[in-house]
Amino acid sequence: MFGEYKYSVWALSVKLFFVYLGVFFIDLLVTVGLLGVFKEENLAWNWFVQFLALLIFVFVTYLFAGGEGKRDIMVDSANEKRAERHEGFVSEIKYDERKGFLAGALAQAPAVILFIVWVSTGSNQNIISILLNLFYSPFFQIKDSLGFNFLSLIIIILLFAGTTGLSYLSAKSYRKKILTIIKRNEEKAKVKGIIKK
Repeated sequence: MFGEYKYSVWALSVKLFFVYLGVFFIDLLVTVGLLGVFKEENLAWNWFVQFLALLIFVFVTYLFAGGEGKRDIMVDSANEKRAERHEGFVSEIKYDERKGFLAGALAQAPAVILFIVWVSTGSNQNIISILLNLFYSPFFQIKDSLGFNFLSLIIIILLFAGTTGLSYLSAKSYRKKILTIIKRNEEKAKVKGIIKK
């Protein structure tokens, strides 16, 4: 996995990191806008807004990783067809069931580095602490329940990697649906050809 296709895993993890940052800013705008609805603090509303922000985050991440999986499967299909015609390969990128999980975990590497620096400094009032809290604001419920520690960091990484991995895997069922439709259309075309004869 980390040999021939190493580049594609790292490339996907970088894309996922920037998707994470982009959705974070969208979530921040939504959260700040909706939390200002009530003048007094409303705990139920706060939790609803945080849950909505998490849903937006998961939805966008899931769509993006699924799209990447579909793209890799399409490249594989093109590779297979070209190999059958002895025309070589289109690209070295290849669909691998582990790719979404690995790339999702690797996308969290900057936060892990920040966490290690934060633990080594031992201060809750420095810029690293502020960056970590901002970075993991979509997972407010976990941070709030467990505090910000190694366990919550692992849970957040697993949730993100799980979302990207499962989404990437969903491309396989998409591929099966496409192949079924193609096969059905080919059979219909054959039947029409027989009828014409």
